[in-house]
Amino acid sequence: MKYSSRYSIQTMLVISILLAAMLAPGYVQAQFLWEQASDEPVFTRGSTGEWDDNDMYHPLVISDGDTLRMWYSVISYTATDSLRLAIGYAWSLNGLTWNRHPGNPVLAPEPGWLEMGQFGAAVIKDADTLKMWFTTGLLTQ
Repeated sequence: MKYSSRYSIQTMLVISILLAAMLAPGYVQAQFLWEQASDEPVFTRGSTGEWDDNDMYHPLVISDGDTLRMWYSVISYTATDSLRLAIGYAWSLNGLTWNRHPGNPVLAPEPGWLEMGQFGAAVIKDADTLKMWFTTGLLTQ
């Protein structure tokens, strides 16, 4: 059986949000009234040479008591131009200053069905356990 990452959970989420916006535009607009907290980005790429010094996307933040927990995806290429997708973790007490996990990336490519890497984390807290779902796939020709 071949696995493909062509259609991801993110694609389905975007379609769902677009459908909701078309069906109930007033309701969707009322749910997203944002206030800008800073003129600068609160989380940026890692320093040159770090694993996350390239494109970052799909941040997910959950509130866990007084702590905000964030997982984010990074796409990069190896020296041989192989695609590398990985998930990093950071935490914050105020949402403006973030602390990267020293063991990042927390999920990275592995041989087998995880060889393409992982991206697009979805995380929930169930009692005292954090549970994660993510997208991955095989690199096939």
